[in-house]
Amino acid sequence: MGRPSMQKEREAQVLDAFQSVVAIYGVEGATLERVAQASGLKRPLIRHHLGNRDDLVDKLAQRVVEQQIAAVDQLEAALTEYPGTQNLVDTLFSAHGRGDRQLNNAYQALVAAIEHYPMLRAPLLSVMVRFYDFANQVVAQDAQGASKEEVRAVAHGIVDLYLTTDVLAQRLPPEDWAHASYEGARRLAKSLSC
Repeated sequence: MGRPSMQKEREAQVLDAFQSVVAIYGVEGATLERVAQASGLKRPLIRHHLGNRDDLVDKLAQRVVEQQIAAVDQLEAALTEYPGTQNLVDTLFSAHGRGDRQLNNAYQALVAAIEHYPMLRAPLLSVMVRFYDFANQVVAQDAQGASKEEVRAVAHGIVDLYLTTDVLAQRLPPEDWAHASYEGARRLAKSLSC
């Protein structure tokens, strides 16, 4: 009787390591040496389990898109019971609502690599479109007297403030920036009498 296959576990181990390295160094800085060190595996095993660099980038993008879609699904579920623009703002900016920073940084790194990996554009964009569309729906339900342009501007402003706060958090900004972003999003929500 042979040994049980460790393929799925090794794939997950390598992909976890690649995601953490990409989140820190970007796609171009995520060398196979760094991935090998982070995964605790030798470089040939990385190639064996997940293929070449392009394969790694493709599999990471699939994973990041799936996880980001799941995050939007969770946000939708959370707001089903407590709808409204202010609840959207509070959920996004609460400690509970903070995204997985490593995941978000990996997403940003993949976006930055689109010039070299143009096939990433459509799936990565689709996640953001879904997030913005959801925010737009929440604001539109609350501000029924507002124009589509006003609703869209407020929804985009709230999401943009959230995303910027999340991206900057890794760079250790002054402590009051997160609160200022929350206040900005809260005021945007109130601007339409939401």
